[in-house]
Amino acid sequence: MNNHDFRDKYRPRSFSEFVGNGIVINILSQIVKSGRIPNGILFHGPPGSGKTSLDFVLLKALNCRNFSEDLCGQCRNCLAFEDFYGNSDDLWIFHDCTKLNEKSLDEIFRKGFFAGASLEMVQDIHIFDEFDRAKDSLQSRLLSSLEMQKNRLLIFSLTDLKKIDEAFQQRVTVLKTSRPEIEELVPWLKRICELEGIIVKGEDALRQLAVAADRLPRSCLSLLQKISYLGKPLTTSLVREIAQDNTGREDRGSRYRILSS
Repeated sequence: MNNHDFRDKYRPRSFSEFVGNGIVINILSQIVKSGRIPNGILFHGPPGSGKTSLDFVLLKALNCRNFSEDLCGQCRNCLAFEDFYGNSDDLWIFHDCTKLNEKSLDEIFRKGFFAGASLEMVQDIHIFDEFDRAKDSLQSRLLSSLEMQKNRLLIFSLTDLKKIDEAFQQRVTVLKTSRPEIEELVPWLKRICELEGIIVKGEDALRQLAVAADRLPRSCLSLLQKISYLGKPLTTSLVREIAQDNTGREDRGSRYRILSS
């Protein structure tokens, strides 16, 4: 993890640290508490809305030894997971579907999906990222696996749900991640500014930042980091100036009809 990159530094480490997506968080929490874990979970939503972060927090929650409403963050499994956060095939197997070819697909199925977990894993867990960009053959081959598997959780993250067959969707738990509301983003951004020592000239500046980032948490953090490098107070005019450097962001303010003056 890069502690200098806001996108890494403020990536959620527990369910309570997410901004927005309350329904999705509640469903995942109940899955962990009940122990009724589906064979597959499919996250879909716009890039930067938290799909990958949900993948990893869910994995951590499934292995937390003291999970109640949220992760304890103190048990040996939680602490061990932090050491490998988002970066270890020992805890799960991560598949970048943009790089999978027929040979690598054969290898996945030849191994039977078995992972050599170093923790007391609840299940054999596989993450398929960018699943909407995978070869059609992967969908069809995984479809039969979803029906026959036991003690295995397959997690899929994607942007375009339309590219996934309806038969496949019916065999997984489909959860949509959405852009948080501005009123949810403002207190979250305010807290980060306080932690980073960034002076904020009014909440309108935070609202402007949320709009400029298209209400996507990852984009908010990227813009906020640029502002932090300047060492200037956060104002609406500074946010607009910084946002001009982001292709496609110039008209966000007029699109949402706020802070247009």
